[in-house]
Amino acid sequence: MKSRAVWFAVPLGHYLGATVGVLFTAMPEGSAMLWPPNSVLLTALLLRDGRGMLPLALLVLLAELLADLPLFSLQESLLFGAINVGESIIAFTLLRRAGFDPRFGTLADLRKFLLAGPITAALLSSLAGAAVYSHFRGFQTSYLEFVRVWWFGDGLGMLVFTPLLLGVAEAWGNIAERMRAVRAADWAVLALAFGALAVFAATRDATLFGMPITVALLLPFAIAVAARFGVAVASGTAAAMALAVVVKTTIGHAPFRADEAHEAVLRAQEFVFVLAAITVGLAALLAQVHARQRDADLANARLAEANARREARVREKTEQLEALNRELRALASIDSLTGIANRRVFLEQGHKEFDNSLRYGTPLSLLMLDLDRFKRVNDRFGHEAGDRVLQQTAAAIVEMLRSGDIVARYGGEEFVVLAPHTGLHDAASLAARIKERISRCAIVHDQRALHVTVSIGVASRIDDDADLPALLRRADAALYDAKREGRDRIALAEAAAGSAAA
Repeated sequence: MKSRAVWFAVPLGHYLGATVGVLFTAMPEGSAMLWPPNSVLLTALLLRDGRGMLPLALLVLLAELLADLPLFSLQESLLFGAINVGESIIAFTLLRRAGFDPRFGTLADLRKFLLAGPITAALLSSLAGAAVYSHFRGFQTSYLEFVRVWWFGDGLGMLVFTPLLLGVAEAWGNIAERMRAVRAADWAVLALAFGALAVFAATRDATLFGMPITVALLLPFAIAVAARFGVAVASGTAAAMALAVVVKTTIGHAPFRADEAHEAVLRAQEFVFVLAAITVGLAALLAQVHARQRDADLANARLAEANARREARVREKTEQLEALNRELRALASIDSLTGIANRRVFLEQGHKEFDNSLRYGTPLSLLMLDLDRFKRVNDRFGHEAGDRVLQQTAAAIVEMLRSGDIVARYGGEEFVVLAPHTGLHDAASLAARIKERISRCAIVHDQRALHVTVSIGVASRIDDDADLPALLRRADAALYDAKREGRDRIALAEAAAGSAAA
C-alpha cells in the first residue's frame, strides 16, 4: 500500500465498513451481526508491517466516531472505537509473531489467521465491548449474549473481509493481466454464482414463486468459485453472499425461517462462518497445492538443467579422455624419434599379415635394414647428429614404400619393412630403391654433409616359416650376410638357407 494513499484509504474504508455494520447489520440492541471495518486497519498494518500504527489508529478512531455518533452517544462511540482499534492491533501483533503470510499461501496461514484474529482478538474485544453494551444498553439481553454476538460479528468480519482486502491489495498492480488469464469457463462459474446470489436476494420468506429457496443453495456456487479463483475472488464472493444473508436477516426476510430474532442472527452467523471458512480455506488449500506444484516444476526444471550440465560435463570429460587415450595409443605405437611405428606395433600388425598370407597363400616379404657403422656417427659427431641420421633414414624409407607396406624402427639403428603381396624379386627391387635413396641422402650437421649407407636383408615367406619370428630370423640372417660381405649391400635369404649378394 502506497504511503500517501494509506492515510486517506484506511480511515475512509473503516468509516464505510462501520457505516455498513451500523446501518445494515445492526440488531435492535445496536450490536452488529457482521462487523467489516476492523479488517481495514488490520490489512493496512499487515501490508505495512506495523509502520505508522499510532497515527493510523487515531485516524480510524476518528472515522468510527463519525460512523457511530448517529446511533450511539459520544462516550459509547469512543469506547467502541478504542476497542475496535485494540482488536486490530492485537490481531496484527499475534499474526506477526506467528510468521503469518498475508497471501494465505497455505492452510497453516489460514489456521494462524483464525487463531489470532477471529478467535483470540475478536474474543478479547467482545469481552470489553459486551461490558460497554451491558452498561449502557443491557436491558433485555444478557452479557454473555452480547459477548457472543460481538465475538461472532467481529470474528466473521475479519474472516470475510481481511482475505478480500489482502488479496485485492496483492493483485492490484496486475489486475488487467490476471483478468486476461481467466478462462471463459471461469467467468461462467462466477456469473452463475452471482446469478444465484441475485435470485436469493430477490426472494422473501425463503420462497420464489412458491418454491423453497434455502440459503444452503449458495454454498455449491461459492465452492465452485473458490476452486477456480484465488483467495481474493473467493473471499469477495463469500463477502457478497454474507452481506446478502445478514441484510435479509436484519430486514426480516427470514432466510432461515427462525421464529426469534436472536435465533435468526445465530443461524445467519453460523452460515456466514461456514461459507467463509469453506471458500477461503479451499482457496488457500488450492493456492498451497499450486505453489507446491510450481515448486516441484521449478525443482524438476532445475534438476533437468543440472542433469543436462552434468551430462555435458561428462561428455566433455569423456571426449577429453578418449582424445587422451588416442594420444596415448599413438604415443605407445609411434617411435618418438623417427615418427614411424615402433617394434611393438610392427609385431602386432606383422602377425596379422603373416596369418593372412598363410591363410590365403599370398606372398609376403620382409626387409631388415641396418645403418652401416652408425656408432662412428655418434662418436664423431654426437648423438644429435645420430638422431638426425635416424630421422632422415626413416623419412627416406617412407618415401619409397607403397600403399599397404609397413615400416617400423626395430631397435637402435635397425629398421624393418613388411611388404604384403610381394615376392622375393619385387622385395629385392624395393630394397634396392630404398638403399639408393638412403645413399643419396645428405644429412647436414654443423655445416657438414653426412652420408650413410645401409645393409639390407630380404626374406620372403616360405612353407617352412611357421610364424613371423621365423621370417624375421631368416631376414636377420640375410642382413648378417650383407654385413659380413662388406656392408652397403642387399642380401637375399634363399629358401635353402643360402644367401646371395645384390
